[in-house]
Amino acid sequence: MTTTDISGKDTASLLAHMETMQRVINEKDNALKECMQREETVRGQLKQLEDTNEKLSEAKREAMKTDLNERIQGWIRALDSKQVPDALKEEFLAGAEKFVKKGDDTGVWQVMCCASAVHQNQVNTINQLTEQYNALKTKVDGGEFRSDESRKRKEPDATPPATDVWSQLEGMCTSYL
Repeated sequence: MTTTDISGKDTASLLAHMETMQRVINEKDNALKECMQREETVRGQLKQLEDTNEKLSEAKREAMKTDLNERIQGWIRALDSKQVPDALKEEFLAGAEKFVKKGDDTGVWQVMCCASAVHQNQVNTINQLTEQYNALKTKVDGGEFRSDESRKRKEPDATPPATDVWSQLEGMCTSYL
């Protein structure tokens, strides 16, 4: 063998090896491009989900802020200052605002909302009972129940018609035939 023969074989082998490596590199490049496209798609979906989550969280925070302003603050501020100091009330409300800022709808938040709703229901019940009491008091003091005659039940004027059970039964039976 001559040196030109050996170098020709080496060159041909080297070229074949380079061609194989070029194919492998192209395959890897295509796979890399495909992975990058999938990554971009996934990043876009992630961004959409994050935006949706932010909108939902914002709506949740707004609802919680409304609950805080309409229910919980009124409940806490209505507590007697002798039993619950004002500083403690403000500390409690500051903690509740932290829940609102985070949009953290935990069991603690739900218990606070339920407690304020129960308090409001009790206040409404007390107000209704007070109104009923005052109405009855005016009837007793200067109204309907002042005299003995007004407190007596009135007898019905007419006697109720006598009921004939047998004729009623006969009427029901004939209606089925």
